[in-house]
Amino acid sequence: MRNAMGRELDPDFDMAGEAMPLLEQALRARHAPSVLLQRGWRGVSEALSLVAGLPQDLSRLLRAARRGRLEIHIDVTHLKRVGNQLDSAADRRVIGIVVAALIVGSSIVMTVPGGPTLPGLPFFGLLGFVGAVIGSLWLLLSIWRSGGKE
Repeated sequence: MRNAMGRELDPDFDMAGEAMPLLEQALRARHAPSVLLQRGWRGVSEALSLVAGLPQDLSRLLRAARRGRLEIHIDVTHLKRVGNQLDSAADRRVIGIVVAALIVGSSIVMTVPGGPTLPGLPFFGLLGFVGAVIGSLWLLLSIWRSGGKE
């Protein structure tokens, strides 16, 4: 739609032809030798300062280890949240499998004659379908409550 409106305003306008010099200028500015040299020098100076401080850092680390005062802190709050999400997802899949099994099993039971009946239908088949409905409702409610985030 935008192309059509642009063509109506100026049918001879060549967007690629107009944009190409600007793109070339931006690429030249970004990859100019002076810019690349400046970026490279900054990287080298950062690496050198890191290497220069390395002996002091290692010495401090070894002294702390010798004194038994070496502490390592690991933040696992995000891992715990991921674990909870995995647990919830696994629970939902298990409920889904159980619901599917109840539906299949109840369907088979409905075709077998004999056993107790309720309004002319096999009682255990109906019981399986009721369990499948309850499990499905729980599953849908669980997904709805989480907002589909997991």
